[in-house]
Amino acid sequence: MLASTWFTTNLVVHLFLLIPFIHGFLNFYIDRQEVHRLIGLSSDIYYVKDGVVQEYPLGFEMNIQPHICDLNFTWKNLIKKKMPYSITFHFDNLHVLGMTYMNISRQGFVPTEAEVFSIGFPCTGKEDAEVHVAINVNITVMDSHEKVFLTLRRNRICSAGLAHTVSEDAYHLLTSPSRRQLHSLYMALFFLFLFVFIFAIIIYCCTRICH
Repeated sequence: MLASTWFTTNLVVHLFLLIPFIHGFLNFYIDRQEVHRLIGLSSDIYYVKDGVVQEYPLGFEMNIQPHICDLNFTWKNLIKKKMPYSITFHFDNLHVLGMTYMNISRQGFVPTEAEVFSIGFPCTGKEDAEVHVAINVNITVMDSHEKVFLTLRRNRICSAGLAHTVSEDAYHLLTSPSRRQLHSLYMALFFLFLFVFIFAIIIYCCTRICH
């Protein structure tokens, strides 16, 4: 009887822990405003929806027209578990395409609130050319077997004489730290101040006791 109760209790607990994964753990997509800017359509394009990888949109190599400087993606961690990510790029023509850049770090954690991040693909303007770009996104859910690896393929079209220039607003967006990075910095400074304050109190108390 006790063994049966123990088995039932553990089964319920494990099923309860699996609920977040059954209902999905990640959204990763391009919102409709960005899709309209890129290709003129008015709908979201999901690469991962509720934790399920959408293979169909991943099969397309989307064009990036010469006048477009950067791409915007939206993502959200749908569960409470930490979700480390890493983002890398691959392209083979530095003569035509300058160094890519992002407004988030290339490694970190997926935010628990929907957040937009940007990736810049500057053209050098040296010649007419098309550069095939691969954006590799690797996401893992800590303490689980859930993993997502995405390769987003883009065809970067560059025109001779049309070098990538960044407006003041776009430059601020792409070079300023994200809200999540600022939050982490503020928290680190707070705990550092708290540690110094407590340490000073301990030294003061020890000094008073010695005297």
